[in-house]
Amino acid sequence: MHPDHLPDPLFLSEHLARALRELDEPDDELVRPPDPEEHREYLEGVRETARELEEFKMPPHPQCSLPPELEDWYWRHTGDQFYAREAVSHLPHMVERFSRLRPILVGRLPDRPLAIYLREATRCFVYGLFQGSIALARAALEAGLNRRVELKLGSLPQMELKEVIDKAARFKLISGGTADLAQRVRKLANQVLHSKPASEALAFEALVAARGVLRELCGE
Repeated sequence: MHPDHLPDPLFLSEHLARALRELDEPDDELVRPPDPEEHREYLEGVRETARELEEFKMPPHPQCSLPPELEDWYWRHTGDQFYAREAVSHLPHMVERFSRLRPILVGRLPDRPLAIYLREATRCFVYGLFQGSIALARAALEAGLNRRVELKLGSLPQMELKEVIDKAARFKLISGGTADLAQRVRKLANQVLHSKPASEALAFEALVAARGVLRELCGE
C-alpha cells in the first residue's frame, strides 16, 4: 500500500498519553477536575521523591517521617506515578531514536556477552541514557575485539583497548577504517568516564561506530 493511502495511525503511546490527560483533566462533569496548582505541587513532590531515590537524599525530619505501615505503600505509589508518567512522556522521543537504527546483518551471531552489551547499549540510547549507552558500546566493542584477537592470534595479554585496536589493525584482523571507528568509540567513552556527560548526538555517533566495528567482526 502506498504511504499516502495509509490511515492516520493511533499508536499505543498516543493512547497512553491521552489516558493520562483524561486522568489529569477528567471530562465527566460529575468528577471535579484537580486544582491546577495543587496538582502541579503533587507531581513536583512525586518527581522530587524519585530524585531522592535515584541520587542523594537528606535525612528526613522526624516529624515528617511516615508510619512504617504507610512507607511501603507511599514508595510504591510514588514509583508508579513517576515512572509511568515519565515513560509515557518520553515515548515519542524513544520511538524517534529507535527509528534511526537498523538491524545489523552479520554472517554469524556474536558471543553472548557481546550481544548483551550491544543490546543494552542500544536500549540505553533508545531510553535516553546517553552516558550508559556510550560506556556499554565501548564494552561491546572491547568484547568483540578481544574475542577476534584471541581466536586469530592466541592468548591475549593484558592490554589497554587502544593497544588491542592497534594490534588488530596491524595483523589485518580489522580494516583501517574500522580501526578508526573503534578508536573513536574509545575516545568518546573516555570523555564520558573522565570528563563530562555526553549529548544524544555523541551517544548516537558512538553506538553507530561500535555497531559498524561489530558488523565487520561478525561478518565472516
